[in-house]
Amino acid sequence: MANGLWIGNIQDGYGRCVSTGVTIEVRDPANDLVALYRDKAGTQPLGNPFITLEDGIIKFYCEAGRVNILARKGADWIVANDVATHKMGGEMNALHIVSATGIESLGEMSKDAAAVALVQRIADVLA
Repeated sequence: MANGLWIGNIQDGYGRCVSTGVTIEVRDPANDLVALYRDKAGTQPLGNPFITLEDGIIKFYCEAGRVNILARKGADWIVANDVATHKMGGEMNALHIVSATGIESLGEMSKDAAAVALVQRIADVLA
């Protein structure tokens, strides 16, 4: 199976990027650690878990399919797009909000609708 790209960032409950020192762990649905790579060809391994650097961007390649991503640093939310079915840069998203209470799947929606849904959730948290 080909390696797919996962890219995103960690946000707190206020929508602010949590930049450094977040430990990221990637597991498959059976809860086994996933082999991660820095490149699509899979020739440059990336440790799992790994720690985010100064820009707070999480970027890795892994075998295409569903993965569970755990971030540890007190981040309130992780917002993930299901890239197994919705390519990065595409018109549609299938967002999932990961928090201490579980995973909330927002379903398939346009990028504009996804932005509105996320802003509404942020507003709800701040209210």
